[in-house]
Amino acid sequence: MLKEKNNVIFYDIFHKKSSAVDKIIPSNNFTYFHILKIINRIPLGDKKILDIGCGDGTLSLYLAANGAQVFGYDVSKLAIKIAKQTAKRLRLNSARFFYKDLENIKSIEGSFDIIICSEILEHLKNDDLLLKLLKKALAKNGLIIVSVPSLKAPIYRLGFAKKFDFRVGHLRRYSVSSIKKAIEGVGFKIIKTYRTESILRNSLFLFKPLGFFIKFIRGFLVKIFHVFDQLLVLIFGESQIFIVAKK
Repeated sequence: MLKEKNNVIFYDIFHKKSSAVDKIIPSNNFTYFHILKIINRIPLGDKKILDIGCGDGTLSLYLAANGAQVFGYDVSKLAIKIAKQTAKRLRLNSARFFYKDLENIKSIEGSFDIIICSEILEHLKNDDLLLKLLKKALAKNGLIIVSVPSLKAPIYRLGFAKKFDFRVGHLRRYSVSSIKKAIEGVGFKIIKTYRTESILRNSLFLFKPLGFFIKFIRGFLVKIFHVFDQLLVLIFGESQIFIVAKK
């Protein structure tokens, strides 16, 4: 099976249509809206940041463009190649990218002010091991930002997310209590928990035909959409959980 080859071929599939780009995403980018909202509250300055599971480098390059020194790790060799090409094209020498098999990683070099672990833990058999390594790699009083898919996601509870989870390599989903337990269990102190992404936003990513509409949500419409979307979270439940924790 594709997943059994150290995940390389499996995750390269998701980047086969990707290519190097000529510009950084805006601060109100729709796809990265929630994590950017968290990040933009943190003075980046010359912070040293580790982006675990950086993909093609979209978020890493945004951080580098805003003054941070960024190290991006990903299991996809193709994604890392694309990230390096974009960094070179944009002349962002403060963003460096490395191929790492996150399932079998043994150590992480460096001491980081911020670690981003967004949509990664659910792909790993041993999520606890990665969290322990990330804690060691985090500087004193450093921050970690974690996001995972929620067990309470309405589409998941209705039984319509199973094929999606299999297709993207999800091994599990988390409740707020289970992800908190995992993070606190390795010694982090949780600062803030965010329940985000209603059934509306989640549908745009889970159902390919609906994803067509994302390109029309731009500018001021992004904020309006997410105000409405967060109201739906309060009614129907979240599809995504963000945790900000401190060492």
